[in-house]
Amino acid sequence: MHRMQIMTTSFSHSGLPISLKDQVEVEGTNFTMCYVGWVGKKAEHNAIIAEILLKQGAVLYCRTNMSQGLWFGEGYNNLFGRTTNPYNRNVTCGGSSGGEGALIGLRGSLLGVGSDIGGSVRIPAAYQGLYGLRGSYARIPYSKATNSSEGQEIVRSVLGPLTVSIDGLKLFYKSVLDARPWNLDPWTPRMPWSEERYNLSEHGEGNKLCFAIMWDDGVCIPAPPYKRALEETKKALLAAGHEVVDWVPFKSAEAVEIITSIWNSDGGHDIKKQLALSGEPQLGYNLDPNARDMPAHELFDLCFRRTNYIKSALDHWNATAIQTSTGRPVDAIITPASACAPQQHDTTMYLGYTGFCNLMDYTTSVFPVTKVDPKVDIKEPREKFLSTDDKRNYDAYDPEFQRGAPCSLQVVGGKYEEEAVIKLTEIVDAAIKAKRAAT
Repeated sequence: MHRMQIMTTSFSHSGLPISLKDQVEVEGTNFTMCYVGWVGKKAEHNAIIAEILLKQGAVLYCRTNMSQGLWFGEGYNNLFGRTTNPYNRNVTCGGSSGGEGALIGLRGSLLGVGSDIGGSVRIPAAYQGLYGLRGSYARIPYSKATNSSEGQEIVRSVLGPLTVSIDGLKLFYKSVLDARPWNLDPWTPRMPWSEERYNLSEHGEGNKLCFAIMWDDGVCIPAPPYKRALEETKKALLAAGHEVVDWVPFKSAEAVEIITSIWNSDGGHDIKKQLALSGEPQLGYNLDPNARDMPAHELFDLCFRRTNYIKSALDHWNATAIQTSTGRPVDAIITPASACAPQQHDTTMYLGYTGFCNLMDYTTSVFPVTKVDPKVDIKEPREKFLSTDDKRNYDAYDPEFQRGAPCSLQVVGGKYEEEAVIKLTEIVDAAIKAKRAAT
């Protein structure tokens, strides 16, 4: 595996070693954002998240590989090369926090910090069979961490944990929030960790929950191991006494269109500027090379369109109250973490299953369920497809080639529901394990 930069510091080595994606600054250490033109740059300060982790006793010992400038779903760049998946080196580790996913998958780290603007914590966690969490905007402080397209705050990148254990999600969030990060980052809401919310005070105290399963998003049908994972999860939840209904996806194609338009709204100015420092070629696929710099009035229209979309999506969720026996809207949505099983290197990844959560600012976890098994995850013939993404995803699936690659699911909750989503993920994870133990 390429790119694990050991950081030599004078910090006390008495706590949990935590790895960092190569955008989290630690004073006096090299960081590059995986751009060739940034070689030799040293951080002049600590990112707020690094400052908090150090004060809480963490040992920050290495940085990990990521996609060039954060912009696509692999741990790959012209500076450090490619990070591969430790379960199957023929397939991607995901990205952009790919190095974090691979290192933790190898148990070279037990907990690390990645970032997520379209799935960049969740997809690497999913592709290495880990737990991860994409919280709502700025709940984990982002201040003084470096980012691409600085100032683009329509759909904001967030920092979040990837970890080998579901307990790591709560440990990370509670430790960071106990440090009162709103006193250090002006964007962080004044929301201390809440045991009340963790104990599902707004979800019937967790006594009987209703989960909605998104079998597909209406644009791209997930690969066979995801269907198997969803079916197993449904049976486990029913056996545990919970209710399960089907989720009707809400205008998924429009969500993808809006978020990709936001990403491309500067016409690629930021990445072109960084690449020009060295003349290195652009990699990846999320940024349209033909995108134009969007005039302010068009950007305002796009922002207004997003606002209307997320309001309609909220209404769509709230309307599920008529489907449940609890009288509440569904407590969470369970979805695949991706449409594709961990795919071949340098191939396009459909981001619709993760990106809609970033657009709506939904708190979303990822948890491991299964791995690609060629004996049961058979590729059935298909003649009709929902979209070009659906056809591309179908063609990319090769169960023998992708043998052993992890496939994971998400628990999608509401905005600023980090405590509840962690607890809901624990409940789903425990239900699956109990059902397996019983059989």
